[in-house]
Amino acid sequence: MLKKLFLITVVFAVLALCACSNGSDSSEETPEDIKCTTPLTFEFTQNGYFFIGHPWNTIRYSKNDGDVEVPTYIRTSQEVADLLGVDEDDETFIRSDEMYFVIDVSVGDKLCLYASECENDEYDYMTLNSSADCFVYGNVMSLLTHSTNGAWNPYEKEVPEYAFRYLFYYENHFKNHDSEEFCLPATNLSKNCYEYMFISCENITKAPKLPAITLAKNCYKEMFSGCTGLKEAPELPAKRLAEYCYNGMFSCCENLTKAPKLPATTLVENCYSSMFSDCSSLTQAPALPATTLEYHCYSSMFNDCKKLAAAPALPAKTLAGGCYYAMFKGCESLTQAPALPATKLNEYCYWKMFKGCSKLTKAPALPATSLANWCYTFMFSDCTELTEAPELPATTLADFCYSSMFEGCSKLTKAPALPVMTLEEACYQEMFENCISLTEAPVLPATTLVVSCYEGMFNGCTMLNKVVCLATKIDAKYCVNSWLSGVAATGTFKQAASTTWPQGDSGIPSGWQVVNN
Repeated sequence: MLKKLFLITVVFAVLALCACSNGSDSSEETPEDIKCTTPLTFEFTQNGYFFIGHPWNTIRYSKNDGDVEVPTYIRTSQEVADLLGVDEDDETFIRSDEMYFVIDVSVGDKLCLYASECENDEYDYMTLNSSADCFVYGNVMSLLTHSTNGAWNPYEKEVPEYAFRYLFYYENHFKNHDSEEFCLPATNLSKNCYEYMFISCENITKAPKLPAITLAKNCYKEMFSGCTGLKEAPELPAKRLAEYCYNGMFSCCENLTKAPKLPATTLVENCYSSMFSDCSSLTQAPALPATTLEYHCYSSMFNDCKKLAAAPALPAKTLAGGCYYAMFKGCESLTQAPALPATKLNEYCYWKMFKGCSKLTKAPALPATSLANWCYTFMFSDCTELTEAPELPATTLADFCYSSMFEGCSKLTKAPALPVMTLEEACYQEMFENCISLTEAPVLPATTLVVSCYEGMFNGCTMLNKVVCLATKIDAKYCVNSWLSGVAATGTFKQAASTTWPQGDSGIPSGWQVVNN
């Protein structure tokens, strides 16, 4: 009998054990790739305060291997601001009209956090912040699986919706530990689960492993956005993507030099949009093997990656709306564009694709013969080293299809032929605006102009001195509005003999010689 009582006592003692160094539920089989049995831990190197914003009802903590406690020191956002000596409206982690648990911490303290379930939703979320520098490590699943008997499950594979959204919101005191890992072991993700998790955590230098191979909508959205200390991205093995899954994931990680492999061949809407936007140190892009694209799938993917010198191959022949929208915009080191074999275009497909690529000297061939609305708008805008435009074989135009396509290409000396007779609204609007090296306009054979078709087309082309325009019907609204504003003071304008043009920037420039065709 005494032996049985002793065994029962031992069992209950083990179940109650919940200190930082243990406290995990080891009853489940341990996956080979997960070894993180330490709960979420903060190890402090300074004195200060730890803040739990919008705390979940089940949040608990232990300090220095002590008992698990319920935080009790609760303060308003204004009181937290006063405690830190800042204004509540300053750009800090403090959220107005929010409540915070406040825990005093000292150098050497170890704080472990537990909770039994996620209480976040689309509008409310718990945040963890500190006024003192500390190392953060351990398994984040201690915030989801803590039970009343003190155990928690480090091997939980599923993370619920919004679980860790904004968890370390604008936190600059958290750092990686030299020997302890921060673990996100879940492989079954839910929508928005890691969204904004480390946003603007400037001192995080190493990202946790992300083992999931099937993703959920918004799961990694802006997860590391603004993590300026991050130099290397984690492996991303997922092959089944979801809408916005990687949207802005590493945006503004200005010290990230290498992108991870992206093995997925089936894309979804906005899957990679803005993924590496403003990664100003990124020098190499991953391979992008997909041949079937989706709406805005690569939109702004490498926007303002100023050191990116080479673009990945883009083999797709059928495009989706906005698929390459601003994909390489502002890539100042890009010297060669990838081949663009697509013959079936879609709205906004190439919008601003190479805008501001100031070292691009040659444009790729554009074989499509039937265009889509806004398809080439701003495509090569501000490509200041581009000297020659590609051929434009299209015979069917669309609204705004070539609008601002070569705007600001200051070294462009030769324009492509524009033989199409049937125009569409704003089809050539501002197409060559501020092309200050262009001396001769392409022949414009269309006889009937439409709304804004030539509006601003050669505006600011200061060396332009030769135009051939055979239009006979020029009364459409804004059709030639400011189209020859700022061109050379003298030049030759060849017109259809039956057409009466107005004088000035919105007609034939004063001082130019008029020749009938």
